[in-house]
Amino acid sequence: MNIENVPNMVVLATDIAYFNGECQSCKYDLDFQGTSIDFVDITNTFHSECKDLFISCLWDDKPMNCCQHFNSIQTEFGRCFSMNNKQIEVKNPMYYIASSNQRKLGTLQLELSANSEAFLHSQEDVPYWNIEYDRRLSIPFGSSGSIHFSIVDVINDPDVSFTPPEVRKCRFPNELPENFLGYKHYSYSTCIINCRIEAQLEICNCTSHLAPVEFKPRYCDLDGLKCLTKYYGILKKLKVPGFNETGLNCDCLSSCVEPDYNIVARKTSESENEVKSGSVKFILSNQPYEIVTRQVARTTLDLVVAMGNCFGLGFGVADFTTQLSQLYERHSSELQLLVANFRKRNSELRKERASCPSSLFHTWETLLQEVEADVVGYTNAATSLERVVAAPLIDKTFHMKVQARKLFAHREGCEVILGKADDQLNKSRQDYRSAFLNYCSNSNPTNLAIYYDSHNNYVQQLTATNAMIEQYHRHTLPTILQELEEILTDVTTAVSDAICQEGEIITDKTNNQLRRYESLCAQARAVSSTADLAHLARTLLTSTPPIRTPKRAFLPPYPPEPDDPPIDVPAETMPPVLRGEMLLDRMGGGQARLSYEQLKKDAIDLEAQIKMLQDGLDALARIQARSLESNLYAKVNEIQEEISLKKYDYRATQLHLAAVRAQDFLISPS
Repeated sequence: MNIENVPNMVVLATDIAYFNGECQSCKYDLDFQGTSIDFVDITNTFHSECKDLFISCLWDDKPMNCCQHFNSIQTEFGRCFSMNNKQIEVKNPMYYIASSNQRKLGTLQLELSANSEAFLHSQEDVPYWNIEYDRRLSIPFGSSGSIHFSIVDVINDPDVSFTPPEVRKCRFPNELPENFLGYKHYSYSTCIINCRIEAQLEICNCTSHLAPVEFKPRYCDLDGLKCLTKYYGILKKLKVPGFNETGLNCDCLSSCVEPDYNIVARKTSESENEVKSGSVKFILSNQPYEIVTRQVARTTLDLVVAMGNCFGLGFGVADFTTQLSQLYERHSSELQLLVANFRKRNSELRKERASCPSSLFHTWETLLQEVEADVVGYTNAATSLERVVAAPLIDKTFHMKVQARKLFAHREGCEVILGKADDQLNKSRQDYRSAFLNYCSNSNPTNLAIYYDSHNNYVQQLTATNAMIEQYHRHTLPTILQELEEILTDVTTAVSDAICQEGEIITDKTNNQLRRYESLCAQARAVSSTADLAHLARTLLTSTPPIRTPKRAFLPPYPPEPDDPPIDVPAETMPPVLRGEMLLDRMGGGQARLSYEQLKKDAIDLEAQIKMLQDGLDALARIQARSLESNLYAKVNEIQEEISLKKYDYRATQLHLAAVRAQDFLISPS
């Protein structure tokens, strides 16, 4: 072995004692001449004992026995000393807490004799490599540091413990996963440590000598440390998807009871004087003013209620089917009455119209026939729904309904029993507290005996109540739910079959109705108003000759009519008998010429008025068309009224124009 290439043995021992995932000095091929090296002994040699590490400890400026409260615990950093830690088995542990009844918030000050690293963590946690940076503080010898923090406590409702960890996304300290070694309470840090140990065993077939003593048979030798160093990048980091793609992939849930630590301030400084110690302070900045409560949004009771709703739905299908059958029967009767009324109207219309073929009237008759066929279909469907679906479903599910009601009554009865047990527990708790206060105010053997008796009664009642709650939630309620599940399965099967039968009945009726009405639609599309009018015209022309325009004939004043008085006029003075023609060259010619000019003017005015009315009608028609496209039917109706008025004015003006033009033609000079 070349001495020049061999690192200092102290460096090797230091890398082993303070192994942080890699051992750079282990890469050299060292020959220990058959001597085995106990890495645990080396680590214990380098790590200080409690009495050597702690110089003094102050809690709220009051001295405290450091080694009485700081106990040794094995971590990934080696031996650590932790206070108020539930992972350490200590007989009659003493916890220091910051009381809200005192003005002081809580300050822990430590004087240390060596380079140290301080951690802030919960009672179930232990320091580990991946702890948050702001909750750890490196204190070199001769320097000082402090962490100011606040706490947000977490409270869990009792129902949270009955929810699986995978659902609530956290674990309680007593919920240890399988193959969980080294620590007796679950926490996120202990889960990460176990995950890392499993990864080390899988990759290198050994684990760090700083692992809990339960893994001592699998501690690494020098080659094992080389392997751990080789895979340092994978074993020490945690994989964070989207940020850090390399590292351990640990499926660790957070702790349900771990509080949230908010670091207000964190600082370290070197002492100006030559201080032969390191100092660290943990200072609670303010009393907790916020509490996070974890509640169960859906409890087992909600499940029972939901199952009750399912039962109600299932049992309600039979009632629904019965009422649907009755509704079909009423609908059938109303349809029959409707068809009868309109058949009567149709017969009256047939008497009034001409006897000729009409596709529209034939289609109307077909519609009445189809609706009459619907009457039969609804009647048959109503009968089938009642006999085939509703009645058998009631028979099948009646005993299930009774059984379900009994189970719900059992659950309510058990809840009443638990409520009474809670009342007795509260009463015994009040008696216990009263006895305690009574003894504090008047200490004598009698009051002490009463205090002991009340304590025993309270503990006994507490044990009984917890046993009842445990029995109810672990056995009674699951049994009730199991029975309800079986009933619900049977009810679901029966109801689903009934709904299927109901659907088949309605489907048959609907398919038959669909075929008939499709034929009716085809017949309705074939209706032709032109053909109907042609048939009507031929019928009318056959029965009655064509009617000519009924013009008025010219009636001369002579011969006199029977009602006229006798005419006594000589023949030579008798006015000439005239025809239906204008006499322009006689005495009335001048007046006729004046009338001709006036008629020309009137014709021009009427033509202008007709054009204006026509333009107005065209504009209204366009507005009405746009309103129809926009489904503005109220506007359409309003415009239709205006169109009708203008059309009447248009037609009346045309009549007047025809009269004016005829008179104009009559007296025209040409």
